[in-house]
Amino acid sequence: MDQSSHTDRADPVLGHSKTSDGQKLWSESDLCNILLTPEKLLQAQPRQISTESGSLPIPQHLNFGIKSQEEELIFQTLPDVASQQAFFAAEKAQFDPASERHVQVSQSFEAKAKINAVHLSRLADLRNASAAGIAAENRRRCVEAFSPPDKPNDTGRSEVQAAILTAQIRGLHSHLQQHTHDIHNRRSLRILVHKRAKILRYLKRTAPDRYIAVLPRLGLEAKAVEGELIV
Repeated sequence: MDQSSHTDRADPVLGHSKTSDGQKLWSESDLCNILLTPEKLLQAQPRQISTESGSLPIPQHLNFGIKSQEEELIFQTLPDVASQQAFFAAEKAQFDPASERHVQVSQSFEAKAKINAVHLSRLADLRNASAAGIAAENRRRCVEAFSPPDKPNDTGRSEVQAAILTAQIRGLHSHLQQHTHDIHNRRSLRILVHKRAKILRYLKRTAPDRYIAVLPRLGLEAKAVEGELIV
């Protein structure tokens, strides 16, 4: 078999051929766009949000399932409230902007609250998370993206399960490119590939329209997940 024929063949692990078209199928898929990788995290630049004590750098990707609507509460509202409460506890009086002492004390507590917010943002930065933390965030993203609009967090849905498995498969595949003698994870990879194929075969049998629709969203070719899989 010549090299071009080998390249054209769909890879059962990646789920597509290794041609430019196959790579494009993956790079333009919904799954590829939502998954976080170490490379994406390293390239992510912090954002700036405004607080009473000035701007605060916030990581592009937050850990612990913190969503955009919660950022204002955690990094803006809570620090401001904390500094106000600290001021009142120290001065036993409402803030008087005409009082030089009040202004100095207030600024001191605002600075402390900002430092605490910076420490919290570093703890919540996915760039500082473990591999397990990144995997958990990717799982959450799969559930959110592949659940139907009328039933969010549908972890039992075939599309969600296939997305989670594909994320795990690609993660293990990347690991094995660097650790070629890792027999245990190579066996785990084989199990995951066959499990994904089983789920997709079930979806094709019970809901063929959904099966056809989800393949490009997952960056998969039908020939890579159908028939006998040799991993």
